[in-house]
Amino acid sequence: KKSGLSANTVLHNVIIIAQFFRRNGRRDITRELQLPEAIHSLPRMYSEEEQSRFLAVCDSWELGLFSTFLFTGFREQEVMYLFWRDLNLKLRTVRVVSKPELRFFPKRWEEREIPVPVDLAQVLASHPQSIDSPFVFPSPTGNREQNFLRRCKEVATRAGLDASTFDLKTFRSTYATSM
Repeated sequence: KKSGLSANTVLHNVIIIAQFFRRNGRRDITRELQLPEAIHSLPRMYSEEEQSRFLAVCDSWELGLFSTFLFTGFREQEVMYLFWRDLNLKLRTVRVVSKPELRFFPKRWEEREIPVPVDLAQVLASHPQSIDSPFVFPSPTGNREQNFLRRCKEVATRAGLDASTFDLKTFRSTYATSM
């Protein structure tokens, strides 16, 4: 408390210390500490107005990208490594699968297939496809795009929104909360 750390930070640091001691034969050394209660706040999400304003100023490439984030709940790496072969627009499904050749593995190795709404399937069906790249959202050179966050902040600025409050993880929490 004296150093201004949040309750969750204190708990996290004590867990690290306890693990260190446990590995070195000193179990239960932190048991007697009086620790603060963990604080679990609600996830931040984008309002419908923010979503509408944001998507309204997107060009077609950005619309495909950020609609994918918003309507799948995928993590940044999952979108970054999304291949055209992972989409089945007729069945309206998208898969997250390992790509060992690129050293991409889904978090906790959880490969999955999810249904997508008709609107997203239509946006992706009209999304430009590069003949030279397997990526749905390639960089200008055809490799994986690594500037999604920068693009997100640029779109937010164009939409007249506070770019500092826009990030990719909030698309995921917006998806999860709306589900």
